[in-house]
Amino acid sequence: MSKGANTQFYSRTCFVSMLMLDEEPIGRMTRTEPTSKKCSGWCFFTYEDTQHSDSEVPAERVPLSEFVSQHPEVLPYLNAPVGTDLLLTRDGRGFVCADGSALPTPPPPPAFSKSIQTPSIVELPERLRCSMGELEISPGEKSGGSSRCFSLKDVPFNGQNVELVVKVDAAHFDSAATTRHIEHVWQTLKDRYTELLHQATPLIDEAIRDFWGIPDEAPPAATELLESGELRSIFINGTPESDSTHHIHVFDRGDLIGGHDLFIELDDTFAPVEARFDG
Repeated sequence: MSKGANTQFYSRTCFVSMLMLDEEPIGRMTRTEPTSKKCSGWCFFTYEDTQHSDSEVPAERVPLSEFVSQHPEVLPYLNAPVGTDLLLTRDGRGFVCADGSALPTPPPPPAFSKSIQTPSIVELPERLRCSMGELEISPGEKSGGSSRCFSLKDVPFNGQNVELVVKVDAAHFDSAATTRHIEHVWQTLKDRYTELLHQATPLIDEAIRDFWGIPDEAPPAATELLESGELRSIFINGTPESDSTHHIHVFDRGDLIGGHDLFIELDDTFAPVEARFDG
């Protein structure tokens, strides 16, 4: 296989738990369905992480090359199919299948050496400039790492002023392309906002029923909550072709649900996929 093909294979991203990034040893590797051509589907966890569900484990997206250079023991399994779930034995001598089945024997991956590490990781800037204004690093956000959140307050959005929050991924950051993507998502959300809220109504009604804690009273309808609510912020996934989502944050200003915050999650096609309340 050519050097270019090798680089392409290892330039795909994987998810690595924060504990592993803090140099804790690997305990588990599992492969999910890749969400784009830039995603390998691999997720890597520590033993401690295995005590929690995958969705509860904080993780960062990093290039596969970066992870493999530090953990070459995973190389024989990188071509294993989606659904593979492997645990490292306690003595650290090898992997076993989590369900007790036989270990997969996938075709070997492309040859790897540190010399083919992809240059796709770049140092993220301190500010992002776009047509909406200049976004700065969000309060409490680390200046390092493979991803970073930027924010800008009081951005005009369909007659309201909201906070714009954007998360970008260093593994695939390109200043011009990222800016174009953010502006496209922002404009699409503005143009389709009423339509998106309408599409999200069944999900919001379900979230209200699940959250409602007064057995002798009927919960308010989603339309009531949206009419009295206040749009607080828009969260944009600033990396094209990634599996992250966008969020709309509505505050229960009318105190219909105890003043809680409603979050509406949109997939990369802007379809509502989840509604939930904080707390």
